[in-house]
Amino acid sequence: METWTEVLADKIPKNEYQKNNFQTDLIFGEMQGLVIKLTSLDYIITLDFGRVVAINIFDEGIMQQAYFDDENDERAEKLKNNCYPNLIYEVKGGKYMKLVEEMNCGLYAHLIKHHYVIVTMNYVTEIIAEVLPEIKVQKNERT
Repeated sequence: METWTEVLADKIPKNEYQKNNFQTDLIFGEMQGLVIKLTSLDYIITLDFGRVVAINIFDEGIMQQAYFDDENDERAEKLKNNCYPNLIYEVKGGKYMKLVEEMNCGLYAHLIKHHYVIVTMNYVTEIIAEVLPEIKVQKNERT
């Protein structure tokens, strides 16, 4: 069964995620790896994953119907009702991790260590990575 655990919850400002609609910007390339920048009215949160094995991004509105089916319905409703209390989750027993493991035929098994899901108002982003991302939180000094 798939289980989700909050990640980096102690680093994200309390209630910030619930009251803000984050704009999502991704930087992805061979030199930079994967960097996800989430900008709200009050904060800029940068998640630096470095090199990743796989990434999957869906529009949140489309993804909810397919992603949270079957055994996941109860969890999805709980998370939705709480306005997704955290920004990033680590997933154990997830379908995307299983797909990536099957597709690589064991060649990169040593790199496939963590399955993360980032849920924002606009996107559901799944990441298969070697390590926990580095996080940087700063006040948005908009003018």
